[in-house]
Amino acid sequence: MSVAAPFFEGERVRFFRPLNGARRELVAACLRALFERLHGPAADYSHNLTRDLLRELLLPVVREYQDQIAPETADDELSTPGLDDPHQLVTAVIRAFLSDGWLEQFADRNGLITAFRFSRPGKMFAEALWSLDRPSRSRQRNMRGCRNALEAALSDRGDAHDLVDAYEYAEKVIEDLTDGIDYFQELVRHLMQTASVHTQWSEFVEFLDRFQRDYSKQLTADNATLNRQAIRQKLEKLRLLPEHKVTRIDEQLHDIAHWAVKDHTGSSVYDWLLDRIEDIVDAACESKQPGFLKAMETYLKRVNGLAMQSMMLRAGQTRHAYLAAVQKLATATPE
Repeated sequence: MSVAAPFFEGERVRFFRPLNGARRELVAACLRALFERLHGPAADYSHNLTRDLLRELLLPVVREYQDQIAPETADDELSTPGLDDPHQLVTAVIRAFLSDGWLEQFADRNGLITAFRFSRPGKMFAEALWSLDRPSRSRQRNMRGCRNALEAALSDRGDAHDLVDAYEYAEKVIEDLTDGIDYFQELVRHLMQTASVHTQWSEFVEFLDRFQRDYSKQLTADNATLNRQAIRQKLEKLRLLPEHKVTRIDEQLHDIAHWAVKDHTGSSVYDWLLDRIEDIVDAACESKQPGFLKAMETYLKRVNGLAMQSMMLRAGQTRHAYLAAVQKLATATPE
């Protein structure tokens, strides 16, 4: 039976420290804002989060929560007297998120600018904090669900619930692909740290099980590219619905989707929701799914390379033992 790797090691040795300090409410609010920007309904998947954008995002949050200091807590790096200035406090928060394993840096597509994203555990715990204020509404996680919900919205009995369902299904596909990318990147990092086939075999078996259970469907029947054209056609039909039905669904959206009313831009929530569904599907096809395939390919290449290296080393040891036995026999006495 394999033993799971310790959570509190490496960069995660002090993972929960920011949430245990004097400004814990500020830290939690910053994590919620980060998750909303990177993975929430209004996430902009076409632009990475640069340092300037990160500071711009967190500054209003810091200003709102900087006076909320928990009593009877020891001073830490976020509660020192020199951090009364919001700009300096934002810098300290970013530094804490990086040093304690919540955020990680990476080079953008051109490799010229440093951008930021959640680490895999950072994303999972930030989502939990975000969900407490805005509970998840999804029941399924696939592109076929999105396509079928749009078809239901086009029917005579279609209403706002069908449209919200379609949005939720598409949103969860993005989350699953992003989680898959993070999963493979974490496997590669762990692989490079241990550099041993024996310690990685259990993780590889887990990957095979996960591939059969989840990823094989994402790459076949639930493939974003295979469903993209059908989803686009249904979105166009929804944009051409009679005005009275569009008005009815838009009024329903104001009643059942307060988050969309709050986040939407443009003339109507209805049009905004259709545009967001299309943007999410496009992001899944053009960015997230290729990134997922590349991350999986990288992991498999590393595992294959490590296995080949192990086999070569084992073959060399066997050959060395054989030659040593021949040499020993050659110098032995007849008896």
